[in-house]
Amino acid sequence: MPYNLLMPEKEDHRSPQPWWLLVWQRRWWIALATLFILVWWLVPPLLYRHTGTPKADKLEAITDTRTALLAGLIGVGALLTFWLNSRVYRITAQGHITERYTKAIDQLDDEKALAVRLGGLYALERIARDSRPDRVTIAEVLCAYVRTAPREKPSARRAEDTNPPVADAASAGAPAAELPPLTVRSPDVQAALTILGRWRKRLGEPPPFLHLHAADLQRAYLDDAELQGAELDDAQLQGAILSGAQLQGAILSGAQLQGAELDGAQLNQANLSGAQLDRAELSGARLDGTDLTTAAGLTQGQLDAARGDAATRLPDGLDRPTSWPAREDRPIA
Repeated sequence: MPYNLLMPEKEDHRSPQPWWLLVWQRRWWIALATLFILVWWLVPPLLYRHTGTPKADKLEAITDTRTALLAGLIGVGALLTFWLNSRVYRITAQGHITERYTKAIDQLDDEKALAVRLGGLYALERIARDSRPDRVTIAEVLCAYVRTAPREKPSARRAEDTNPPVADAASAGAPAAELPPLTVRSPDVQAALTILGRWRKRLGEPPPFLHLHAADLQRAYLDDAELQGAELDDAQLQGAILSGAQLQGAILSGAQLQGAELDGAQLNQANLSGAQLDRAELSGARLDGTDLTTAAGLTQGQLDAARGDAATRLPDGLDRPTSWPAREDRPIA
């Protein structure tokens, strides 16, 4: 059924209520109106009963007082109407947000139409822009989608290859040569990652939730993405484009980063324990305070191209580049 299809309203077969019951249901309004009429008619003459002013002047004063009371009532009514309208607007707007959210989630479940799933993802991004209280939930949904959405399997052609790949390279987690980019393999997953990566630029604040543990992000495009503090432990990031990405404090323990492009990436204080860095491009990558003692596949050439500091911890057998600071700068007391 189309999402924008309006369902016909059901006819109301209930018998109409008697007039006296309708009046009884509105008794509070009737009581308030009666009270105001009594005050409006009786109080002004009492105010000028003992003033000793001429009768004509007294009548004019009573009339002016009644006019002022009526004007005050109109003003109070206007304020009350504005307050009620604002409440109705907020309730209506929240109901509209809920309807948009439900529709977007339904679109993510469409296994046949890629365009429908993409529409649902970008709809969630628009909802996050319009409704701040829903941002945490939307970030969680996007992360869950990245972790669980099905990816297209690359076609198996190993039997036809004249030069099959080396077995130990495959076991090391290197991406297969025929593996297409994530933009081709799973455009919807790439779209969810793009939304998370540009969250700060679009919404003015960092994403509240970035749990991408063990996600398959091989050959994903995440250049300039803002992923500070992201949980990417054990993630499959072989061949991923992470140039200029903000990964300060990110958890990348056990991550498969073989062949990943990390040039210019900010990896300060990142957790790279057990990460696989074979053939990873680290030119200009910042490694200030990063612990690399258990990172695998790291070479001296990669370190020489990167930028670290005295707090960067290196694996055994590798030397600190001479271009790095020789000592840790400390603030002057």
